[in-house]
Amino acid sequence: MFLKSCVVIIFGRALREEDVVTGEIREERIEYDKRHLPVKARDGAGNVTEYGYREDGELMEMRLWEEQRVSKRGRQ
Repeated sequence: MFLKSCVVIIFGRALREEDVVTGEIREERIEYDKRHLPVKARDGAGNVTEYGYREDGELMEMRLWEEQRVSKRGRQ
């Protein structure tokens, strides 16, 4: 039995994942503020999570935005 495997390469603030069987590439990106706290993260599927903090750095909110594909028939 063979398992699908991935190669993970870290480039600074991006995580790149390549499926060695299909060649599909997924990349996760994380943006940080001047305090080095993550403020926005995009996963390999295109979903975006945004983070909001108080002045003292305490996490106050997380918002998840899912990528929606639009076709001629409408949203899928």
